[in-house]
Amino acid sequence: MKTKEDLINTEIEQLKSQISELEKLNTQQQNLYVNGNTVIFLWNNDSGWTVDYVSENIRRLLGYEVTDFLSGKINYADIIYPDDKERVLAEVTEAVSRKKGHFEHLDYRIFDADGNLHWIYDFTTIIYDNQKNVTHFYGYILDISRRKTAEHRLALSEKRFRTVFENATIGYYRTSPDGDIMMANPMLLKILEYNDLQELTQHNVAIGYANPADRRKFRELIETQGVVSGYESVWRTKNGNHIFVREYASVVRDEQNRTLFYEGTVEDISIQKHYEAELLEAKEKAVRADKLKSAFLANMSHEIRTPLNGILGFAQLLSDEELQTETRKYYIEIINKSGEQLLRIISDVLDMSKIEVGELTIKKTNFSLKTLLNDIYLTFHRSAEVKGLFFRLETEGFETNEDTVFSDEHRLKQIYMNLIHNALKFTETGLITFGTKKEETFLSCFVQDTGIGIPLEKQERIFERYGNADSEHAIKYGGAGLGLSICKGITELLGGNIYYDSTYISGARFIFQIPIEQKKKY
Repeated sequence: MKTKEDLINTEIEQLKSQISELEKLNTQQQNLYVNGNTVIFLWNNDSGWTVDYVSENIRRLLGYEVTDFLSGKINYADIIYPDDKERVLAEVTEAVSRKKGHFEHLDYRIFDADGNLHWIYDFTTIIYDNQKNVTHFYGYILDISRRKTAEHRLALSEKRFRTVFENATIGYYRTSPDGDIMMANPMLLKILEYNDLQELTQHNVAIGYANPADRRKFRELIETQGVVSGYESVWRTKNGNHIFVREYASVVRDEQNRTLFYEGTVEDISIQKHYEAELLEAKEKAVRADKLKSAFLANMSHEIRTPLNGILGFAQLLSDEELQTETRKYYIEIINKSGEQLLRIISDVLDMSKIEVGELTIKKTNFSLKTLLNDIYLTFHRSAEVKGLFFRLETEGFETNEDTVFSDEHRLKQIYMNLIHNALKFTETGLITFGTKKEETFLSCFVQDTGIGIPLEKQERIFERYGNADSEHAIKYGGAGLGLSICKGITELLGGNIYYDSTYISGARFIFQIPIEQKKKY
């Protein structure tokens, strides 16, 4: 029967074997732990933290030989900087007492073989036996000396910078631990809207925090850590305004380690916070736009395949020489409709891309608006009739075909047709009305229906690209979700505007207004 010591030794040997296999099999880990700045250790749970395993890069990084540790010539505790050793030991003791599986040390220093100090980051796993007793510590250390040096230099640089630039957008202060103001520069007075230092010193800095809990947290941090870096809170100015500030501060102590005062800097970051809020909103919009675009592409794939399947399928059926004439005509009609549907989809995509890059051309001519509206009426009247809908045209200010306007006839017709096409799609019963009213300097055009309408929460986004792509309507009714975006783009290119009339509750009503130059034909 194996003894407890045998079991522990077996477990250690198995662990060593696993570590060895991992180093051999994993190229990336081998590169990290042999050539990188990370050293693996397996420490014994004893007073000196003797070492059972250490990775080979210990020689390159710290100048020690692996055998120095494995032979017991050097214990790990021996190379810890004396000022840090007590704290490191306390952190281990606490982790063990709390039965932790893993823990991180606060950064500490160790000596290399030449006696030079290195700052170390240490992550350790505690190994327990079956009786929950600690047998070993397994972990890795990372040399962070360069980072520490950079952080120290940066702190010195910031301190000098703020001292020199008293009149910049950063305020400087010195206060007692209780918050009595001992010193403040002119910029701090400006930030807090005080007239002079005497007026400011009559107030305790603690009352400047809009939330008293922020002051308590600040004091806790600076007393325990000695410094506060980048601490953000909301302050109240003399005039009652609330501003966002960022603080960098440190505690100054006497030889008996008693706190004398706090000193630091205050930066008004209210504008920055405002921009951050705007950036966050922009990011959310971008994420949503990306989702809409993905939904649009998926929907577009379906929209394109549908007419293509119709064209290809019925084209194959036409190859049957025994088809009757009526059946052949029916198939050809389906192919034509599918082709028109596919052409409309492609045209929408091309127009949308032209609008985005500013290449959609506007060609204004003198034309009869009444003739244009009558042509549109004839185009959709039959479709409305087949669906059982009333279709009505209303004009005001254009009595005859001789009354003309000067605009882009093709693009104006495109706006009307997109809106009427949507009205037909989303209206099951009732009436579709379209038309125009001539004002002094512009046309007021409209398309309205008695269909399903647009929910209030979606009305603000209906003119966005792919605005219909993620809608349940896209699934039920189809469509690429570009029609309204195209209408908006064309209307703006014509110098006008388009909007959804939210006061119209019987369905949907779109109004677009376009400036015109009227000319009379003789």
